[in-house]
Amino acid sequence: NGRSDDEVSDKEKQELIVDEIVYEMLARGYSFCPPSLTESKALKFTIDDGKVRVPLCALENVGASVGKIIEEQREVRPYETVEDLQVRGKANKSAIESLRKHGVLEGMPESDQISFF
Repeated sequence: NGRSDDEVSDKEKQELIVDEIVYEMLARGYSFCPPSLTESKALKFTIDDGKVRVPLCALENVGASVGKIIEEQREVRPYETVEDLQVRGKANKSAIESLRKHGVLEGMPESDQISFF
């Protein structure tokens, strides 16, 4: 990739910060609840039923700008499908796969198209 082992990208620095925060919280006895399309904030950790909920931007491939758009658009109206999230939330394929990997899209239909087969 053309960089030395000592060079770290800004994205990697941000991920390291989040990892350090989560590790410290776990060491202090905090519990976490899963990220949520309807509950997670874009940039801030929140408390839900005594547990910490991570922000959307803490998920790999979901940056601050996409997290903000997702949060803003869900206030307009809830996301109905993965396709709706991609369009209104400006979530690219990598972000969608990360959300899927973390269970955020569980139970959500891919599109509003009816399949006859």
